[in-house]
Amino acid sequence: ARVVGRGGGLAVSLAGATGGADAAAVRRWRAAVPAECVRDDAELRALFAQDFSARGAPVDAVFTPRTVADLQAAVRAAAAEKVSLLPRGGGMSYTRGYLSSGGPAVVVDLRALSAIESIDERHRVAVVQAGCT
Repeated sequence: ARVVGRGGGLAVSLAGATGGADAAAVRRWRAAVPAECVRDDAELRALFAQDFSARGAPVDAVFTPRTVADLQAAVRAAAAEKVSLLPRGGGMSYTRGYLSSGGPAVVVDLRALSAIESIDERHRVAVVQAGCT
């Protein structure tokens, strides 16, 4: 997979949003990613389970990658464990694009990936990470 926008975030709820086999999949996902990038406190999970227009199903955790390598590890582990990753940039959406519809889910908070990598003034092209706003 290729990540074009490399900023934003993932949120995942690991504290009871899913149960049974789904909870085990989330635990295995969590073991494969940097622990300091994962938060699962109830208040944050509730915040990341909504946008301006709606509230989605609870998420298991919020994942905030510090580097592209952190994000790549999360994507690989999520694919292996069938955990949904819900990318979230600035969190100012009305589209419900990062809301969970149920099942094991992690929101990826991409705000920390906010570098401007290059600007080509002649061709008016900028390459930025996914969290750049």
